[in-house]
Amino acid sequence: MKRILVVGDFIKGSGVTQFIVSTFINLDQTKYKIDVMAYDRDATVKAKIQSLGWQYHSVTPLHQNPVRFLLDWHSFLKRRAANYDIIHFNYSASWNYLPIVWAKKFTHAKIVVHSHSSYFGNNANKVVMALLLKLHNHGRRIISAASDLQLATSMDAANWMFTSELIKKQRVHFLRNGIDLEKFHYQPIVRNNIRTRLGYQNNFLVGFAGVLLPKKNPQFALKIFNKFLQKQPDAKLIFLGDGPLKEALAEEARN
Repeated sequence: MKRILVVGDFIKGSGVTQFIVSTFINLDQTKYKIDVMAYDRDATVKAKIQSLGWQYHSVTPLHQNPVRFLLDWHSFLKRRAANYDIIHFNYSASWNYLPIVWAKKFTHAKIVVHSHSSYFGNNANKVVMALLLKLHNHGRRIISAASDLQLATSMDAANWMFTSELIKKQRVHFLRNGIDLEKFHYQPIVRNNIRTRLGYQNNFLVGFAGVLLPKKNPQFALKIFNKFLQKQPDAKLIFLGDGPLKEALAEEARN
C-alpha cells in the first residue's frame, strides 16, 4: 500500500479543499493510505476528513504565529515524512517553499507540487505584497528544482508557480479541475423549491458562485449585471459565497 500525504488549506468553502476531497476519495483506498496536512485549521473540515478514514494533521496557521508555523512544519517532516511514498503539495503561491525543501531533505518520497492559482489570494499593504512577491519569485526556482512532478490547473497557474525553463521543457502537466456531473444534473423539483424559498419564482436569475475576494472579481459580475438589468428589469443577481468584499458589494449594489 502506498502512503500519500496531501497538503492543502483544508478550510470550509475552499476550492482547493473541494478538489482534494473529490479527487482523492476516488482512489482505491485498499491501495492508497491518505493522510492530510492542513496549513490552516477548521474543525468542520477536520471532522469531514476524519469521517473519510484519512489521518488529519495540521500546523499552526501562519497568520497566528509565523515562527510556530515553520517550527511545526520542520518538526512534522523531520519525524513523519519518511513514512510517505508521495507528498502532494497543493499551493496557490511559492513563498512557502521551505516545507518542500524539508520534505526533500527528510524523505525519499516523490514530491508533487500542484499550482491552483495565478496570483496571491489576498491583497495586503504594498510593503507586505512586495516582500511576498520577492519570496514567491525566489521560491519558484526552488520549487521547480525540488519537485519531482509539477501540476497546474492552467498555463497561467503554471507560469505563476514554476520557472519558464521548466515550462519550455514541457515538464509541467495540466490537470483540469472537474466535477461529478451526476451531482449537479437538472432537477425541476429542487429548482422550484429554491426559487419559492427565495421568492423569485418567475424572475430571471443570474448566479455568481465563488469566494468574495478580489481574485474572483465579483465587482465585474455586478457591473455586467447592472447593464443586463436595463434589458431585463425583473432579473435578480445572487451571490453564492462569502468573503471580505461582501459589505463593499452590498453597498455598490445599493448605489
